[in-house]
Amino acid sequence: MSYDKYAQPLWARQAGCSQGSTVPFGRRRDVASSEYSNSREMMETILYGSGDGDLDEVREIVEARLGVRLEPRESSYKGGDYFGADLAGGEVVTVMDNRVPDEDGEVLRPDHASYRTLVVLDETDRGDELVAALSGESRLRMLEREQW
Repeated sequence: MSYDKYAQPLWARQAGCSQGSTVPFGRRRDVASSEYSNSREMMETILYGSGDGDLDEVREIVEARLGVRLEPRESSYKGGDYFGADLAGGEVVTVMDNRVPDEDGEVLRPDHASYRTLVVLDETDRGDELVAALSGESRLRMLEREQW
């Protein structure tokens, strides 16, 4: 059996990347380039903030509005204790504290430092559905919505 150093990794083949490409599933280096695009919908990352809700309160809101179960997790990268769920299709829902400073003394998102708790809806192709589910909640404010 010979080894081809230019062979595509298994994960890239399973993700539908074109031969020779290892651009992660759902991501596009150049959206106009057919080499990196695939048949998936446009993916989104949506960021919400709560100025007065603590971690547990915001978790309860998100669970009720989205119908998901968020589990306690820990990561120094995400400010210590947080709540998260990995959903079907690669979606990730995260509720984290934006008041905990990192090693450099910065909060997770200094550009949104006035928000005590952050909610990140990542790698979703259901952006409109999720925004609609959270839209009536006065304690959450959409801060960013990025399509890729």
